[in-house]
Amino acid sequence: MVANAIITYENGAIVKTGFVTNLGRWKVHCSSTLTDMLRQAQKDRRKRPAKLRDPHVLTSATAQKFADDDLCFLDDEVQFVRTAGGEKLYGAGFLCGVPVEPKRPVDIPLTDTEQGIVARLAYTMEKRRMQK
Repeated sequence: MVANAIITYENGAIVKTGFVTNLGRWKVHCSSTLTDMLRQAQKDRRKRPAKLRDPHVLTSATAQKFADDDLCFLDDEVQFVRTAGGEKLYGAGFLCGVPVEPKRPVDIPLTDTEQGIVARLAYTMEKRRMQK
């Protein structure tokens, strides 16, 4: 079953979504009815503002903003995480030693442990920069 729909999920992620199932006799079934129902549900849903994470959190959504730039981190400059600020990330992400977003008020601040990780990563980056 395929439905061309852009869905805003509970966590604020906006994803072009299709559905696949092994039920029924059809190998491929494109459904305008399902697509229309999903689009209407999205229109009826009240808009919720996206939560702003700490600028040291890099997710695939924030990384897309740098697709036209050259943004690279070495393995000791980032820390792989599945949560940030005590909340599960959609997919996963990285804590970075430098902010990857502009400074702004945040809704989900980092935990003390995560702040310590960011400080360690920042120290590693600064030490490497000073050696050049």
